[in-house]
Amino acid sequence: MSKATDNITMTYSSLLSKDGKKAICVRFERETIAGTDYAEATLPDHTIQRKQGFSEEELAQLEFYLKVNKDEILKNAKQITGLAHWFQ
Repeated sequence: MSKATDNITMTYSSLLSKDGKKAICVRFERETIAGTDYAEATLPDHTIQRKQGFSEEELAQLEFYLKVNKDEILKNAKQITGLAHWFQ
């Protein structure tokens, strides 16, 4: 799933199992003249783990966005069933 807001695209996975716990991988991206900026996080933790190009203030805003919207993201991620049904 993806969602574009102010030239930043948020993409997230279906509900995954990570270290025996349920998780969702989230990636924010934006295209710039210098290339692609990105920030990657895992919910429910909502802490940015990998990043490039975003300022510390922007990263704090992205983490806040994840914290405030985690329930909606979780609900939408549960609706993603994977790609296997596309090839049947």
